Amino acid sequence: FRILRILRMLKLAKFKDRIPALKNISLVIDKRKNEILFSLAITVIIILFTSIIIYLAEGSAQPEAFGSIPRAFWWSTITLTTIGYGDVYPITIIGKICTVIISISGIGIVAIPTGIIAAGFSELLNKKK
Repeated sequence: FRILRILRMLKLAKFKDRIPALKNISLVIDKRKNEILFSLAITVIIILFTSIIIYLAEGSAQPEAFGSIPRAFWWSTITLTTIGYGDVYPITIIGKICTVIISISGIGIVAIPTGIIAAGFSELLNKKK
């Protein structure tokens, strides 16, 4: 089913010049590509940094969940993207304090690309008027 969805999206991609909404989306993404890539790079750096922090805070208390930086990377990714499965969570006080800070910064990570794209659409619509 996923492959069929991807194929359907590829069919729509060739009609982007005929469908105004798809054309607008592609123009905004193309124009703001560098800013979006920069925000994604910052996101990866923050996820790596928070993985190290949570590993240091929780690694000895929960070695099965946070026993290595790659294991902590999973938790950081899920927490910073505000998905938060709840399958792994910190139990130490330092880990919980770090989690509060990391979770709040996750809101910003989601908001930055959204703001970039929204500003691009606003600029595009103002130019068209």
